[in-house]
Amino acid sequence: MKSKKIIRKLILAYITYFLVAGIIAFGFLPVPGVESAVDNSFDESVSVSNGQDEALLLEGLEIGKLARVNLIENAEESLDIAYYMVHKGDAADIFYGQILDAADRGVQVRLILDGMYSAQPQNRSYIYALTSHENIKFKTYEPINPLRPWTVQNRLHDKIVITDGNYALISGRNIGDKYFDPDIETPSIDRDVLLVNEEPGADSVLTQFDDYYDKLWESEFNKDYSDMRVRRERLAQRRTKKINNSHQELQDKYSELFGQDLDWQDYSYPTDQVMLVHNPLERFNKEPQVWQVLAELFVEAEDSIMAQSPYIIPTDQMLEFLNLDQITADEVNLLTNSLTNSSNLFAGSGYSLFQDDLKDFIGDRGKLYEYYNNGSIHAKSYIIDERISAIGSFNLDHRSTFLSTETMVIIDSEPFAKNFSTQIDGLIDQSYPYLTAPEEEVSTAKEISLRGVSYFSRFFKFML
Repeated sequence: MKSKKIIRKLILAYITYFLVAGIIAFGFLPVPGVESAVDNSFDESVSVSNGQDEALLLEGLEIGKLARVNLIENAEESLDIAYYMVHKGDAADIFYGQILDAADRGVQVRLILDGMYSAQPQNRSYIYALTSHENIKFKTYEPINPLRPWTVQNRLHDKIVITDGNYALISGRNIGDKYFDPDIETPSIDRDVLLVNEEPGADSVLTQFDDYYDKLWESEFNKDYSDMRVRRERLAQRRTKKINNSHQELQDKYSELFGQDLDWQDYSYPTDQVMLVHNPLERFNKEPQVWQVLAELFVEAEDSIMAQSPYIIPTDQMLEFLNLDQITADEVNLLTNSLTNSSNLFAGSGYSLFQDDLKDFIGDRGKLYEYYNNGSIHAKSYIIDERISAIGSFNLDHRSTFLSTETMVIIDSEPFAKNFSTQIDGLIDQSYPYLTAPEEEVSTAKEISLRGVSYFSRFFKFML
């Protein structure tokens, strides 16, 4: 009986330690002041290319899957990949199979996944299978350490594929069926940007992608899985065989994805400038470099701003870097998920706290649109003055601003932005301005539950 009491006390002590060190402490940590943030002016940043790169918008689910298959399938020398998460399903099996196939051809592969991935026991055999190949190097970013619970918060949120230094794919979607299968019950609607340059120079955004990936790869927060033991080798062999068998079956099932002769430059748009921006690779609260660039673009906008994010949670700390009174664009529109369609309980509850404030900020200049169709919006995208587009992994929330690694490309190209605006208009057609949705579209039960959770999440907005 005494031992059980001791165990209960130890468990309670650990839970208290985890809550304090892993969550509550972040509410008291200082965020960088405005004066300390790095100036990433679009016209002056060293990360700006000078019109030599081309950009292609990949809108929708199936094209995203085709692009990844085709890029990996045609890689000849190198393949650098970074993702937050790989979810079990056909998309994951294709992803693993394509990587192993590329490595078999002699392609040098570097793969970084977030530490949340390695924390899941079902993923261990995949790690062993990948790292057992002589041409694949694998790392996880900030693996979870129960003795250091603060490691839970600073996640790798990038979604990047770089092939041969000539192509870079960036987006907000992870690897999983809900991001690529149009027949799934509740899809996550996202988009990619493919940057193309057959002969990238020092000013090319492709060079900036390579530089950033090298920094990410060398980060002190990574765990290297190159040290394989015999038991792991056996697991690796069994998993490799299963991956190859599944990959062959999926090539037959999705034959339209494979062996396609595609010249992506035939579909891409010229650019005047392209810039890659990213958050620092640090622990705790980072300097909000991506947010500062976006804030500068919002303030500099003259005619219009269109912002799309799965949820919009503008905390007080974020607004220290953006004076809303300085946004003078004639038209301001925001697009996000309705509470009915929000797929993230806590983020959705956080958004519910700001709906009225956002509507008041927009005023007569535009609308706060909420998506009500099948699935949910997952893309993180912005259009400024129908000329500058920003697409990547950054959500309009505190977590993306101060905690996670995030990457965005800023593209100065009128033809690209025009095509982009058309795609956004298609989503707006499936949305309603705030407080105008027909009653039959609204899930009262879900809205009530999210607003109920918001009474607690309002105290933890620094985690949303």
